[in-house]
Amino acid sequence: NTLLTNETKRFTFEDGPEVVSLTIEEVEIEDSGNWSCVLSNTEGSLEMLIDMQIGDPPSIIRGPNTSAVFSPNQVFLECGTNLTGHPQPTVMWSHNGTFNVSRNTSKFTLYNERNAVVLRIDDTDESDGGEWVCSVDNGFGASTTVQVYLSVLDPPSIARNLGINWTEYTANQTASIEMTWEPPLILGNPEFAFYELQASSEDENGTLHNTVTTLPNNSTSHILEDLSVNTTYNYTLAPIAVYGDLRESGPIAFLQVHITELESSRQSP
Repeated sequence: NTLLTNETKRFTFEDGPEVVSLTIEEVEIEDSGNWSCVLSNTEGSLEMLIDMQIGDPPSIIRGPNTSAVFSPNQVFLECGTNLTGHPQPTVMWSHNGTFNVSRNTSKFTLYNERNAVVLRIDDTDESDGGEWVCSVDNGFGASTTVQVYLSVLDPPSIARNLGINWTEYTANQTASIEMTWEPPLILGNPEFAFYELQASSEDENGTLHNTVTTLPNNSTSHILEDLSVNTTYNYTLAPIAVYGDLRESGPIAFLQVHITELESSRQSP
C-alpha cells in the first residue's frame, strides 16, 4: 500500500466541492491494481475502491504468408516473432474460417513463446491446405491477425518393375547392364522432376563405393558400364519432387545385381 500526496510525481489531485479525482500521468503497467479513495471529516469517513487494470495491446512481427509441405510430413506455420503485450496475449489458429485450434492435440501443437509463435501440424494431408489465420489477443486494443496460406503437395509413388533387360560382358572382365523400369502410377503434384539412382558396391579389399546419378523424369532405362565380375551391386531408384526449396523423395525401388561370370556375348538375365 502506498499513500499518495499532491507532491507525488505523475499524480495530480483535484479536491473540489463537486469532484474529487486523481489524474495519473504516463501510466505504467505497475499502476494496475486496487486503488482506494478515502474521504473523511470530523463526522466520519467514506472509502471507495477502484480496480484499475493497465494493458498493452498485442504486437507481433509477422512471419511468411505462404508455406508448403509434401504430405504426410509435418509442417511449421509461423505466426510471427517478438510477441509483446500485457497481459500475455492468447493465440488461436483458425483454418479456412471454420476450424479453430487453441490447444494441443495429437495432430496440432502450439508454440506460443514471445520469441516465436508457431503451429506444428503432423501427418499433413490435402484437407490441411488452405488459409490459416493466427489471432493474437489480450483484451486491450484490437486483436492482431496473421494469414498464412498452406499448400499441401502430393509426392510421387514408386517406380515400377525395376529390373535388368540385358547383360553384356567385355574382354577386360567387366560387364554392362541395361536397367529398365516403368514410371510411377502417381506422378505427384507437382509432377516429380527427376529420378535419383544410387549405387553401392564393395570391392575385393572391402572398400565401399557409392555413386549417385540423376536421370530425366521421362526416362525408363539406363545403361551401367564397367561393372566388375564377382561383385554385388545394390541399386535404389527414387522419383524426386521439387517445389521451391522443398525436395521430396518418392518410395524407393531396390534392385540387387551380382555379376557372376565372364561371357563374350549379350544375354538375357
